[in-house]
Amino acid sequence: MKTVNYIFASIILSFLPFLGGCHNDTDLSEGYLTAVITGYNPTCGACILTFTDNDKEVERLLGISEKNNYLAVNLNGDLSTQPGRPIKVKVRKATGNEIPACSGNYPAVFVIDYISITFSYEQEFEIPVKGSVLSKDEKYLLRFDSVLTDSRCPEGVYCFWQGIAGVRLTITQNHFAPETLDLYTWNSERMNYCDSAEYKNLIIRLLELNPYPSTKVRYGYDSYKAKILITLKK
Repeated sequence: MKTVNYIFASIILSFLPFLGGCHNDTDLSEGYLTAVITGYNPTCGACILTFTDNDKEVERLLGISEKNNYLAVNLNGDLSTQPGRPIKVKVRKATGNEIPACSGNYPAVFVIDYISITFSYEQEFEIPVKGSVLSKDEKYLLRFDSVLTDSRCPEGVYCFWQGIAGVRLTITQNHFAPETLDLYTWNSERMNYCDSAEYKNLIIRLLELNPYPSTKVRYGYDSYKAKILITLKK
């Protein structure tokens, strides 16, 4: 009887939309943080970065900043003309004479290394929740905004329906207004579920949402990654 109740409870809970996040146990100080270039300070000659990783962890590593904005004192050059570009950065707090007098309201950080995040057409790629990727031709910027729902039947549980997961993406072409796309892991015209959408000359398809629900492991919201395929219309 306990087993039946557990299965029934799992099914009911799986139909609830995913409303919140959990603590991210990843130690970001050991790797790269995800950020977006959101501005340029000509007085300082440096880019302004907005971090999209776990806010509390970023604040712990780099200090508290309004809207998660930081002045990258040594990140300039070509990147300064590319607002909206997502990058991975290995970064630390700026110290001593590294901090310019013009830093203003944003804490100064020192970028040790960075990696541009890009995707290629016709090739599958993964994007973490709250992350962004730029097409290699630099025409399109895709952001994984949120998980809309995840009612998929957990591994090891018998359910009368396989369930469905949905994600919200935002795509922008250069300086055009962004467009929101809601994609799902299941197609149903009757229920308005689609796993793909068209934008300009692109077809954006959701292939998977990982990790798959499990009764053995409790995954945090920040663990979600969407596997995407973007193809050009023929």
